[in-house]
Amino acid sequence: MEVNKKSNLYMEVDEDILRLMVKKHFPTQSFEKYELLAGGLFNTTYKVTIAGKIYVFRIGPVNTHLLMDFEHGMMQAETYLYELLKEKGIPCQEVIVCDTSRNVIDRDYMITRFIDALPLHNEKIPQEDRPTIRIRVGHYMRMMHEITGKYFGRVSLILAGKGHDTWKDYIFNELNRIEKSCKPFGFLCESEWEDVYDLFNKYSYLFNEITTPYLNHGDLWAGNLLCAKVDGSYKLVSIIDVDRAVFGDIDYDFASGYMMSEWFVQGYGRELDMGENAQLRRKLYTVIFNLIEVYVRGAQYNEPKCCEENKLAAIKTVKELMG
Repeated sequence: MEVNKKSNLYMEVDEDILRLMVKKHFPTQSFEKYELLAGGLFNTTYKVTIAGKIYVFRIGPVNTHLLMDFEHGMMQAETYLYELLKEKGIPCQEVIVCDTSRNVIDRDYMITRFIDALPLHNEKIPQEDRPTIRIRVGHYMRMMHEITGKYFGRVSLILAGKGHDTWKDYIFNELNRIEKSCKPFGFLCESEWEDVYDLFNKYSYLFNEITTPYLNHGDLWAGNLLCAKVDGSYKLVSIIDVDRAVFGDIDYDFASGYMMSEWFVQGYGRELDMGENAQLRRKLYTVIFNLIEVYVRGAQYNEPKCCEENKLAAIKTVKELMG
């Protein structure tokens, strides 16, 4: 099995640590076996069998000094958000434990019920099943986007008392946080940061049009949509990894374009806003996405090529919009 070895945030744990976790949270049940799950970059994840039942142990990152502000407290945010989604009838993970006490290991960790499913991008899911799945994704995203909050911003920061009264305030604070994280690594030079701020100042009036904080997934792509075979065909069974969620403009979720398709739109029940201001905002959000990826890929995951690609994409969009 291939597991990630290059991320600065990822670190495997000994079996003894997993056993201590089981002893703390399942004191009367027997630890049977465990399996390291591949693909982790941020968290380190294990499938653990306890008394015949299977759970997922997701252990938070090491080198937490490399985390961006909103990446602290994400497990608490995710636990809170799954409760919101359940109340709306949106399929999501069942959290058994969210432990931030650091008395077993000096890392936050979460235990969830194991779901025997595949991410939507997995090639094993037949093409004929995908339209129906995407329709359901659109349907549930519309339900998620109907959930409103009191403040704007990352849910992890809102729960820490750092929400924003306006969307514009959140956007500029997000830029400040990204710049602060990137600066020590020199990913962008001073003039490039000045160009970014000039662009956002030029179009800052667009953010004032967003007056209601709607819940965005924040990381909406096929890898965060789990599908399982039900009655002979694959169906959506869980929306996962909502820890980067944002209360704000619903176009934030649509800026990446990852999930957009005729099937998604059919399920969502409303066409994408093609007004000039909405299109401009989505392009501005892609700059934010790219800048976050510059830091994540460059400082956290040791992927210099991907870091540079995102930097070039951000600069290209900035130049295009500045004319």
